[in-house]
Amino acid sequence: MKHIKRKRPGQDEKRRRILLAAIETFAIKGYSLATIAEIAKKADIACGTVYLYFRNKDDLLIQCMHEMMDSKLKEIQEKISTEPSAMERLYLFFIQHIELFTEDPNYARFMVVEVRQSEEFYKLYPSYNPLNKYLDYVQQLVQGAIDEGSIRKVDATAMAYMIIGAMDLVLTQWLIGDNAIDLRQITDNIRNILKSGTNL
Repeated sequence: MKHIKRKRPGQDEKRRRILLAAIETFAIKGYSLATIAEIAKKADIACGTVYLYFRNKDDLLIQCMHEMMDSKLKEIQEKISTEPSAMERLYLFFIQHIELFTEDPNYARFMVVEVRQSEEFYKLYPSYNPLNKYLDYVQQLVQGAIDEGSIRKVDATAMAYMIIGAMDLVLTQWLIGDNAIDLRQITDNIRNILKSGTNL
């Protein structure tokens, strides 16, 4: 009979606290300057406890990024799922992405900065590509808009890259400009440009 390892009460909560503390620490100090000791202190746990859940700082960064991106994508998908038009879902995806990440600047800062790891990091962890699921989903939305006749036939992959790139740049400029730019106006304008530039 296979032995099933059961989690002790509080294990999930400790892991969640570590992840949240790590995202905040990485966002403020940057990955290279952040330490496991600082993250543990912020999470209010012993330093050694972090290593019960994560192998090292690299593993912690990777898990933070993947889990944050997965949870945000799931939240966006749930919010736009009732919209019957694929084109409207595409517009709403852009808006929801910007709104969700700017609710907490630490999330936005962590994403736009730490997704850009060094070439050596990517060579060491070739599966570290947190934007892949976003790209796949946006590509599906673009293809859906093409199939329903909302936009002319375009390269869905290329358009997905354009949209993800625009979202990344908007968040980056928002952070650099100390949150001074009007995100709603910019997202509305990009939405209009997408509509007029890809219609039949």
